[in-house]
Amino acid sequence: MSKAKVVKEGFVLKPDATMEEALGAVQDGSLSQAQFLEWDRARSKKAKRGGGNGNIPKTKCPLTAEEFIANAKPITVDLQGTLVTFEPKVFSSGSFGWGFYGKMDIKVGNKPIKVQSSSSLTAVGSKP
Repeated sequence: MSKAKVVKEGFVLKPDATMEEALGAVQDGSLSQAQFLEWDRARSKKAKRGGGNGNIPKTKCPLTAEEFIANAKPITVDLQGTLVTFEPKVFSSGSFGWGFYGKMDIKVGNKPIKVQSSSSLTAVGSKP
């Protein structure tokens, strides 16, 4: 296993370092755990923006929006005694999942208060 190269400014691993190199640097003491976590967060953010080194692949949903709408069933959830139903939906972004939009009463102490909810369950990787 090759040792990770450490840059003098802040002792941060090179951006394209592998996880094996990073863990090796922690084990040999040339990188603290805090520095490792900072490097890993930066690497994860970079990968999420599409500029990663391939270590964190983008999740792809196995369904198309059409397949999802044709086969997905509503999901009913109990929120403090109130049943709410999340309906299958294609969102304006093009991603798909289930959505619930509505008003309901929820008791706080002995008094009901009216609340408004806009909730969604989005299928990971469904955005085109």
